Amino acid sequence: LLKQEILPSLLIRQFVFLQIENDAPKVLLALGLDEKHVLAEYDFSFLSSSAERYRPIHLAGEGQPFSWARLILFLRVGQDILGFWLLGRRDPDDMYAQSEIPILQSLANQTAVALSNIMQTERLRAMYQANVNRYEEERLSLALDLHDSILNQLAVLQMNLDTPTQKFQDAY
Repeated sequence: LLKQEILPSLLIRQFVFLQIENDAPKVLLALGLDEKHVLAEYDFSFLSSSAERYRPIHLAGEGQPFSWARLILFLRVGQDILGFWLLGRRDPDDMYAQSEIPILQSLANQTAVALSNIMQTERLRAMYQANVNRYEEERLSLALDLHDSILNQLAVLQMNLDTPTQKFQDAY
Protein backbone atom coordinates (compact mmCIF):
# COMPACT_ATOMS: atom_id res chain seq x y z
CA LEU A 1 0.00 0.00 0.00
CA LEU A 2 2.78 2.41 0.92
CA LYS A 3 4.94 1.52 -2.05
CA GLN A 4 2.19 1.44 -4.66
CA GLU A 5 -0.24 4.14 -3.57
CA ILE A 6 0.77 6.46 -0.74
CA LEU A 7 4.39 7.26 -1.58
CA PRO A 8 3.80 7.78 -5.32
CA SER A 9 0.98 10.18 -4.46
CA LEU A 10 3.50 12.11 -2.34
CA LEU A 11 5.93 12.04 -5.29
CA ILE A 12 8.53 10.15 -3.22
CA ARG A 13 10.82 8.21 -5.54
CA GLN A 14 13.48 6.97 -3.14
CA PHE A 15 13.01 5.52 0.36
CA VAL A 16 14.05 2.73 2.72
CA PHE A 17 12.29 1.17 5.68
CA LEU A 18 15.09 0.01 7.95
CA GLN A 19 14.17 -2.28 10.86
CA ILE A 20 16.48 -2.49 13.87
CA GLU A 21 16.18 -5.77 15.77
CA ASN A 22 18.77 -6.91 18.32
CA ASP A 23 20.98 -3.98 17.20
CA ALA A 24 21.09 -5.40 13.65
CA PRO A 25 19.66 -3.50 10.68
CA LYS A 26 17.36 -5.15 8.19
CA VAL A 27 15.95 -3.53 5.05
CA LEU A 28 12.22 -4.23 4.99
CA LEU A 29 11.34 -2.24 1.90
CA ALA A 30 13.39 -0.12 -0.45
CA LEU A 31 12.72 1.84 -3.60
CA GLY A 32 15.38 3.37 -5.77
CA LEU A 33 18.29 2.14 -3.63
CA ASP A 34 20.47 -0.94 -3.31
CA GLU A 35 19.86 -2.76 0.00
CA LYS A 36 23.52 -3.76 0.34
CA HIS A 37 24.62 -0.13 0.00
CA VAL A 38 22.13 0.94 2.67
CA LEU A 39 23.29 -1.74 5.11
CA ALA A 40 26.94 -0.84 4.46
CA GLU A 41 26.21 2.77 5.48
CA TYR A 42 24.34 1.81 8.66
CA ASP A 43 25.21 3.96 11.68
CA PHE A 44 22.58 4.04 14.45
CA SER A 45 23.95 7.10 16.25
CA PHE A 46 24.07 9.09 13.00
CA LEU A 47 20.50 8.13 12.11
CA SER A 48 19.25 9.01 15.59
CA SER A 49 20.95 12.39 15.63
CA SER A 50 19.75 13.24 12.11
CA ALA A 51 16.16 12.12 12.58
CA GLU A 52 13.12 14.35 12.15
CA ARG A 53 14.99 17.18 10.40
CA TYR A 54 15.09 18.02 6.74
CA ARG A 55 18.59 17.57 5.30
CA PRO A 56 19.11 19.85 2.29
CA ILE A 57 21.42 18.62 -0.44
CA HIS A 58 24.17 21.13 0.41
CA LEU A 59 24.22 20.00 4.10
CA ALA A 60 24.25 16.27 3.35
CA GLY A 61 27.88 15.94 2.29
CA GLU A 62 29.11 13.03 0.21
CA GLY A 63 31.41 11.82 2.99
CA GLN A 64 28.53 11.33 5.43
CA PRO A 65 26.50 8.14 5.64
CA PHE A 66 23.12 8.30 3.96
CA SER A 67 24.03 11.41 1.99
CA TRP A 68 21.14 10.59 -0.33
CA ALA A 69 18.56 10.83 2.51
CA ARG A 70 16.73 14.13 2.74
CA LEU A 71 14.57 13.16 5.70
CA ILE A 72 15.07 10.48 8.36
CA LEU A 73 12.12 9.54 10.56
CA PHE A 74 11.88 7.17 13.51
CA LEU A 75 9.68 4.10 13.31
CA ARG A 76 8.66 4.27 16.94
CA VAL A 77 6.00 2.62 19.09
CA GLY A 78 5.87 4.32 22.47
CA GLN A 79 9.47 4.62 23.60
CA ASP A 80 10.70 1.71 21.47
CA ILE A 81 12.51 2.52 18.23
CA LEU A 82 11.79 -0.27 15.75
CA GLY A 83 13.73 1.32 12.93
CA PHE A 84 13.95 4.26 10.57
CA TRP A 85 12.21 5.53 7.48
CA LEU A 86 14.74 7.18 5.20
CA LEU A 87 13.29 9.39 2.50
CA GLY A 88 15.42 10.40 -0.45
CA ARG A 89 14.58 11.79 -3.88
CA ARG A 90 11.27 13.47 -4.34
CA ASP A 91 9.78 15.03 -7.41
CA PRO A 92 10.18 17.73 -8.56
CA ASP A 93 12.91 19.23 -6.34
CA ASP A 94 13.83 16.78 -3.51
CA MET A 95 12.28 19.20 -0.98
CA TYR A 96 10.27 18.17 2.08
CA ALA A 97 8.37 21.16 3.46
CA GLN A 98 8.56 21.72 7.21
CA SER A 99 4.75 21.49 7.36
CA GLU A 100 4.86 17.98 5.82
CA ILE A 101 7.28 16.48 8.34
CA PRO A 102 4.64 15.97 11.12
CA ILE A 103 2.32 14.29 8.59
CA LEU A 104 5.10 12.00 7.40
CA GLN A 105 6.07 11.27 11.03
CA SER A 106 2.46 10.31 11.73
CA LEU A 107 2.56 7.96 8.75
CA ALA A 108 5.85 6.54 10.09
CA ASN A 109 4.24 5.99 13.51
CA GLN A 110 1.33 4.12 11.95
CA THR A 111 3.78 2.04 9.94
CA ALA A 112 5.70 1.28 13.15
CA VAL A 113 2.50 0.04 14.82
CA ALA A 114 1.84 -2.25 11.86
CA LEU A 115 5.45 -3.47 11.98
CA SER A 116 5.15 -4.10 15.71
CA ASN A 117 2.00 -6.15 15.11
CA ILE A 118 3.75 -8.19 12.41
CA MET A 119 6.72 -8.85 14.70
CA GLN A 120 4.41 -9.87 17.56
CA THR A 121 2.51 -12.20 15.21
CA GLU A 122 5.78 -13.85 14.16
CA ARG A 123 6.80 -14.34 17.80
CA LEU A 124 3.40 -15.84 18.66
CA ARG A 125 3.56 -18.13 15.63
CA ALA A 126 7.02 -19.34 16.68
CA MET A 127 5.82 -19.94 20.25
CA TYR A 128 2.78 -21.83 18.97
CA GLN A 129 4.94 -24.00 16.71
CA ALA A 130 7.34 -24.72 19.59
CA ASN A 131 4.36 -25.72 21.72
CA VAL A 132 3.02 -28.00 18.97
CA ASN A 133 6.46 -29.59 18.63
CA ARG A 134 6.66 -30.12 22.38
CA TYR A 135 3.26 -31.83 22.44
CA GLU A 136 4.24 -34.03 19.49
CA GLU A 137 7.42 -35.11 21.27
CA GLU A 138 5.43 -35.81 24.43
CA ARG A 139 2.86 -37.85 22.47
CA LEU A 140 5.64 -39.84 20.79
CA SER A 141 7.28 -40.49 24.15
CA LEU A 142 3.99 -41.75 25.59
CA ALA A 143 3.45 -43.97 22.55
CA LEU A 144 6.91 -45.48 22.97
CA ASP A 145 6.30 -46.06 26.69
CA LEU A 146 3.02 -47.77 25.91
CA HIS A 147 4.63 -49.92 23.27
CA ASP A 148 7.67 -50.86 25.34
CA SER A 149 6.12 -51.43 28.78
CA ILE A 150 2.35 -51.89 28.75
CA LEU A 151 2.20 -54.01 25.60
CA ASN A 152 5.01 -56.22 26.87
CA GLN A 153 3.17 -56.74 30.16
CA LEU A 154 -0.02 -57.60 28.29
CA ALA A 155 1.89 -60.14 26.21
CA VAL A 156 3.27 -61.74 29.37
CA LEU A 157 -0.21 -61.86 30.84
CA GLN A 158 -1.60 -63.53 27.74
CA MET A 159 1.15 -66.15 27.78
CA ASN A 160 0.38 -66.77 31.44
CA LEU A 161 -3.30 -67.29 30.66
CA ASP A 162 -2.38 -70.48 28.88
CA THR A 163 -0.66 -71.79 32.03
CA PRO A 164 -2.26 -72.65 35.34
CA THR A 165 -4.04 -69.92 37.34
CA GLN A 166 -1.37 -69.71 40.02
CA LYS A 167 1.25 -68.64 37.49
CA PHE A 168 -1.11 -65.91 36.30
CA GLN A 169 -1.52 -64.54 39.81
CA ASP A 170 2.23 -64.75 40.48
CA ALA A 171 2.92 -62.65 37.38
CA TYR A 172 1.01 -59.83 38.94
